[in-house]
Amino acid sequence: MYKGKKIVVCSPVGRKESMKCVFKEILKHRHIVDEYHLWVNTIVKSDLDFINEFAEANSDFVTLS
Repeated sequence: MYKGKKIVVCSPVGRKESMKCVFKEILKHRHIVDEYHLWVNTIVKSDLDFINEFAEANSDFVTLS
């Protein structure tokens, strides 16, 4: 919550190398992010594994779509 407002962040995600940077920034601002929605745009198993691991580790605020 930030200044009394619920903060929802959405990201289209796919490639692991790009997501590493995005996820790092989201976690840095976790204190104000209430929900993080990931729009999954890949069928590459290693990328999907990385996305799922991040979602499971942060299940209190991450939603997969």
